[in-house]
Amino acid sequence: MSFLAKADLDNQQRAYEIWMPDSPQTNCYFFEQRKIRIKDMSHRSTEFNLETGGFEFIRHETTKLTKTASQIQVGGREALSPYLDETIELVKQQTQAEKVICFDWRLRKNDTATERRAGNAVNGNPGGESFEFIPPAKVVHQDESLKGGLFVAKRYLTKDEFASLSDMRVRIINVWRPILGTIEDAPLALCDRRSVSPNDIESCDKSLTGCVGEGNYLHWNRKQQWHWWPKQTRDLPVLFVTWDSLKDDELACPPHGSFYDYKADPEAPPRESIEVRTLVISKKE
Repeated sequence: MSFLAKADLDNQQRAYEIWMPDSPQTNCYFFEQRKIRIKDMSHRSTEFNLETGGFEFIRHETTKLTKTASQIQVGGREALSPYLDETIELVKQQTQAEKVICFDWRLRKNDTATERRAGNAVNGNPGGESFEFIPPAKVVHQDESLKGGLFVAKRYLTKDEFASLSDMRVRIINVWRPILGTIEDAPLALCDRRSVSPNDIESCDKSLTGCVGEGNYLHWNRKQQWHWWPKQTRDLPVLFVTWDSLKDDELACPPHGSFYDYKADPEAPPRESIEVRTLVISKKE
C-alpha cells in the first residue's frame, strides 16, 4: 500500500489533484510502505461495525450482479441497474434508513490494460466511464473529507433535505463487493478509524471535469490498525462509512486501499470488484 509522503507537502499550501482530459496534475507524492501488519478478521467480524471501526462485513447473496466484468461493460446500464437497486435495499435494511440514494459507483479490475481515467462516474450518471473498469486503488485514502462529504450531500439531496441536515443523520456509505467468486489478487484492507490520529490525515482538493471535491490521504503511522478478510467472496460484501453528518472531524471514514498478498496464488485471476456509493438518510437517535 502507498501512503502520502509528509515532507513533500511541508512548503505547500494545499494538496491538490487536477484530473482533466490528457492533463493530470498533482503536488502529491506517495511511497510504498511494505512492512504493514494486516490482521485477518474472518474470525473476529463481530468486533467491527459501522458505529465502531467504521466498517462491517455482512453475509448477503446477490441475485442481481452479473458474473463477470465484461458482462457489465457490454450490458451497461441495463446490466448494472438491477444490482444498484438491490444494493439500495440492502443498505436500507442494514441501517434502518428513511431513504437511500445511489449517487455513484466504481468498477475495478486489476488488469494492466486498464488505466486511471479522469472523471469516472463523477455525477453518477449512466454512460461514459461509469461502465469502464479502473485499477484497484493502491494509495490509502478516505473518499471524502469533512468538507468533501458536505459537497456530495448538497449536490444530491433535495433543497429541503439539505436544509434539514441538522435534524437528520446523513451518511455516505459504500458497499464493496467482489464480482468474481473469490478475491485473492489485490484484496482490500481497511484501517480501524479509531486507530487513526488527526495528524495522519491530509485533505486534498480534487478537480475533475464538471466537479470539484475534497478527499483525504493518509500518512503512515505504525499505530494504525489494519484488517482484511482473506479470500473474500461475492456473498461477503463490506459496508464502510465515508462521511457522517454527526461527525465534526475527519475520522468518520476508515482509510482503505488494496495491497499485494504475497501468499496469494500467483495464478489467481485479476481482481474484479464493484463499489456502490450511497447517501443514507436516517433519523437521529
